[in-house]
Amino acid sequence: MKSRIISALFLGLILFMLDACNEESIPATLFPEDKAYYPLESGKFITYKYDSIVYDDQGFTKYNLSGYIREVTGELLKNTEDEQQYRLIKYWRKDTTDMWLLTDVETITATDGKLIRTEENLPFIRLVFPNDPNIRWNGNALFDENTTVKVYGEPIKMFQGWSYEVINKDVPLTLPAIALDSTLEVIEVDDDASIFSKRYVKQVYAKDIGPVKREMQIYDTQRPDAGKPWESYAEKGFSLVQVMIDHN
Repeated sequence: MKSRIISALFLGLILFMLDACNEESIPATLFPEDKAYYPLESGKFITYKYDSIVYDDQGFTKYNLSGYIREVTGELLKNTEDEQQYRLIKYWRKDTTDMWLLTDVETITATDGKLIRTEENLPFIRLVFPNDPNIRWNGNALFDENTTVKVYGEPIKMFQGWSYEVINKDVPLTLPAIALDSTLEVIEVDDDASIFSKRYVKQVYAKDIGPVKREMQIYDTQRPDAGKPWESYAEKGFSLVQVMIDHN
């Protein structure tokens, strides 16, 4: 379905239904202060609007994609002194009047000074604790950075050379739907040293909410044109802007 987001990395197949229960929830207030930017509690959700441009046919065809994603923290799967793991359920719809469709079920784990999200069986270390400015880590250390994903059938090794870094903390941010008092900005990769590829990913988290904004630019080309914007000569890849519009 070409109106859906381009990669299974973002939207996968339906596996499970939400099974949240209050008795298994761990309130966000029980987490240390440095985990406040990604509180975990069963039944919590965040709704996003996304807009994406996909480059195909050596850049001669561009697809403009948009829609809505809802992420719900599901049941508590593991609860020990050192680890809490939850099911993470994703829904998708094209328009606000459409029914939500289950698209993927993953896991999210807080353990050993880090927060790990699995996406299409790839475990990403999205945050580390503490998460003070200038903290750096290898967020892709748990899988092979040479992993290939397909974007509209085109293979891309998009994870090479990522280096996560907190660049801002406790800063206000205004989104179209809400003003946030305190946010955490993480650059996951910012690499355009090669004239043949560009990798840029930024994730923003809001205190007591979780991830609220994501920006991605993943481009490859064999015909670089110095001085012009990547969007004018990218042959394959995509851009993505995903912004929170609602949460509970």
